[in-house]
Amino acid sequence: MSKQISNLEQSLGIVLFERTRRGSDLTLEGYILLTTTQTILKNLERVSTHCIVNRARLKTEKLIIVDLEY
Repeated sequence: MSKQISNLEQSLGIVLFERTRRGSDLTLEGYILLTTTQTILKNLERVSTHCIVNRARLKTEKLIIVDLEY
């Protein structure tokens, strides 16, 4: 995990954690990345749910249309 975080830091050109003997703390950049990523993931979940609901709705509407044509 630590190698992946180091790779991410290098890729982004920022330091995400301040490392000490007692552990690690998020830097301001790390906190911004964390909260922004959480927002993006929540929005992605909403979009996915919206697509699933609408797909089910469209299937139902198609079935109703087919039934009415007979």
